[in-house]
Amino acid sequence: MNWAPKNKAFLYIVMLIIVILLGYRLYQGRQVPVSSEGQAPSAEAVQTLLTREMGVRQRHDQLRETVKVWDGHFLQGEPREAGLALLKHVEGWARETGLTYDSTQMQSGAGEKSGSRVGLVIQGSADYPTILRFLQRVETASIAVSIAAIRLKTDASENGLRYELRLEAPLLQSGGGTQK
Repeated sequence: MNWAPKNKAFLYIVMLIIVILLGYRLYQGRQVPVSSEGQAPSAEAVQTLLTREMGVRQRHDQLRETVKVWDGHFLQGEPREAGLALLKHVEGWARETGLTYDSTQMQSGAGEKSGSRVGLVIQGSADYPTILRFLQRVETASIAVSIAAIRLKTDASENGLRYELRLEAPLLQSGGGTQK
């Protein structure tokens, strides 16, 4: 893109002002208060710094605990391993709710970034209340799983519905998050 010299100069001045303001803000946060004579910090100044540092450490510890809690809610590892873990969860939920399925198909890379989500398509026949119980179980699961698509068709041969469900779960890549 060609910029006029006048516009370039203005852009450089704005960028310089931003850098100076950010640098001053960082410098201001790192200053060690000293006494008015320019000697070593007073006891009050040291206490203030320690209190500030303790607050930062407490927030850090709280965030670390939050991350530990969230770790259990996401599938981790390579997409294939995570897909198998999702399948294992789905099989358990299906047993709990009485849902039977004819086939399953794993999908990976369903999210906006390739490999950021794993998916599973389940097909079968069941009555409406059983499908609802299964969907409710998915929604209340301890791991993060979303129902991406639902297709229902009446099945004349059986007194029930043919269904196709697509479930998706976010994936923490190996090295992309904290490990248990």
